[in-house]
Amino acid sequence: METNEYLCGVAAHPSSPAHFSDVMAISGLPASLRESSHYREGEYVSLKVDGARISAEKVNDHEYLFRGEGWVVGELRALCEALSRALGENSISHKLEVYDQDDQLLQEFVFDPTA
Repeated sequence: METNEYLCGVAAHPSSPAHFSDVMAISGLPASLRESSHYREGEYVSLKVDGARISAEKVNDHEYLFRGEGWVVGELRALCEALSRALGENSISHKLEVYDQDDQLLQEFVFDPTA
């Protein structure tokens, strides 16, 4: 699988990874909680579809870091669009940036409830 697109992003949310995963799953996203000793809290949120995947790691008390990759063109952007919609519907501030394999910004998803 060759990565055609990748994601970098952040979201401001104080909840645990388990609650954050539930918020996304309730919104209809393919979210699951995964365990890993490589992550700060020993777990992370995973979102997977056939052509893309995203992980969300809690990096401090109020912030999640998103990383993702897509190997089917457009699948990562579609997953990010659904993720951004779900986060926005829950008033969760976020910024998601999707890049191509040449590091060119393809699309940006931003929500700021204070704006």
